[in-house]
Amino acid sequence: MKKIALSLLTLCIFVFPTLSKAELVQGELYTGASVGVSIYDNLDTTEVGYKVYGGYLLYDYVGLDIAYLNLGNPNSIDVTGFSASAIGNFPVNNQISLFAKVGSFVWDYSPSSGSSTSGNDINFGAGVNFNAMDNIYIHGELERYKAGDETIIIYSLGLALGF
Repeated sequence: MKKIALSLLTLCIFVFPTLSKAELVQGELYTGASVGVSIYDNLDTTEVGYKVYGGYLLYDYVGLDIAYLNLGNPNSIDVTGFSASAIGNFPVNNQISLFAKVGSFVWDYSPSSGSSTSGNDINFGAGVNFNAMDNIYIHGELERYKAGDETIIIYSLGLALGF
């Protein structure tokens, strides 16, 4: 799964930027979805995770982002949550922008047997946006979440639509 994600990311880096004429601009609202590999540190396992997100670029370099995440189901334990993050956006050119984010992750750690645990921890991440076509962005990201004692890293690739 990691090799597939890296291959898709490499393809995005070299092919899709040449198709673009759009750039993420101030005042733009966006929404998207991503899927990727969740790596659980303490459980020493990987799972498929996904997120649905949206946000608003307040200025050319600063934005806000919210997301619903499902970080997989390792050992019959559902890990889901919501995040709210501040984004720093760094345009490289009209096709590519890099970003970093930091925020809060409100999580629920629910085993199939037993009671669930919930909490709030800090999350952070970094990634790249490729402007594939007018208002369509390919979004590659590495994020770190914490749910109780478990640290979860997710590598994801997705699509976003700007309004």
